[in-house]
Amino acid sequence: LLNGYSALETAGILIVTALITKYLAAWITQLIFKYTAIERNLIFGLSASHAAATLAIILVGFDLKIINEEVLNGTILLILVTCLVSSFVTENAGRQYAIIENSKSLNAKDFPERLMVNISNAAQIENLIDLSISLKDSTDNEPIFSLMVVNDDDEAKAKILNLNRLLERATEYAAASDNRLEVISRVDFNEASGISRAVKDLAITQVLMSWSDSHNPTDRIFGTTLDALVDQTAQMIWVNKINFPINTINKLVVAVSPNAEAERGFERWIKAIRNLSFQAGEKMIVYASQATIEGIETLNKTLKPTFKATFIAFEDWNNFLIHTTKTTNTNDLFVIVTARQRSISFDDRVDSIANKILKQFVQNSFIVIYPEQNPVRITAEQNMQLDALDVSPITENIRRIDKISRWLKEFFRR
Repeated sequence: LLNGYSALETAGILIVTALITKYLAAWITQLIFKYTAIERNLIFGLSASHAAATLAIILVGFDLKIINEEVLNGTILLILVTCLVSSFVTENAGRQYAIIENSKSLNAKDFPERLMVNISNAAQIENLIDLSISLKDSTDNEPIFSLMVVNDDDEAKAKILNLNRLLERATEYAAASDNRLEVISRVDFNEASGISRAVKDLAITQVLMSWSDSHNPTDRIFGTTLDALVDQTAQMIWVNKINFPINTINKLVVAVSPNAEAERGFERWIKAIRNLSFQAGEKMIVYASQATIEGIETLNKTLKPTFKATFIAFEDWNNFLIHTTKTTNTNDLFVIVTARQRSISFDDRVDSIANKILKQFVQNSFIVIYPEQNPVRITAEQNMQLDALDVSPITENIRRIDKISRWLKEFFRR
């Protein structure tokens, strides 16, 4: 290959010809069978590689003196390039195809609503139970699950006894409103791990937890329980900082991240917000992009009962609180519908609103919602945004590092 440009020219011709003809074959197949662009790319990726058969043919031709060494060397490069192209195209198209197929087969309606309240702060028990009751559909017979996680150490047994007394209080409070509360206590490596295991074991669809304004240095370095839980689970998570009883809400001020209508959990959080709005006499203002507003209005027409809201098309998320200052009071509840990172509806401007509320609206209450987001439901126009969902070896290494960091965090705590 280093003796001149002839072999490289031959390789270039072979590679270009091979890839173009394979793509044309996939394109013609798409037209005949009316496949989608993703299915066409999958066909191309699966058929583009040249390896064993090509090598066998070229070696026979070389032994019979039909072709020269330049063609042989060019064929080796052809095998290298087409195998790489095939791998990358198949991985990308296959991932997109899997997402679409899963979004068709897995629907929020297929699973019963199961709410789990994580109790880590005794002062928040009543507000969390009230919120879970407000979110729960009145026709749903499923119990509300109440969870407390104890770190696995020498004091675990004593902590469980104390927590059981606390959970009894939560059970009595729920029973007063004719709701059944099922008490669960777990001993685990850390709180996030205990919650994520309970979510899987009990097929939980929504997790409610209190906002933790932690100033622990290890949390700043390694991340909080919420950070770990968002990473480890795909279910909807409600993070709450509520300073007043739920039944005294004046109105809901809802900020919705762009592209939220494309996520799998879109219908689930809309229904939950609808139930919560009934507590505020259906006084609700929704700030969202025009596309998201159209998605909410379309879904609302299918709900029974429907809900009423004032919709404001909004894009200036950096100045969201400036726009709402004159129209909010301390009894208004902010609801921020954000998203997990690397999802198509994640927007760091919306994600940072809760921290801004803590600084500028100290007396106000807020809820941060992380919708159910794996896999996602996409439209044809959003196919181009799927690169944000790339799952690569780098991501796997990041997860391994995250696990190590959580272990170190627990080690330093002990």
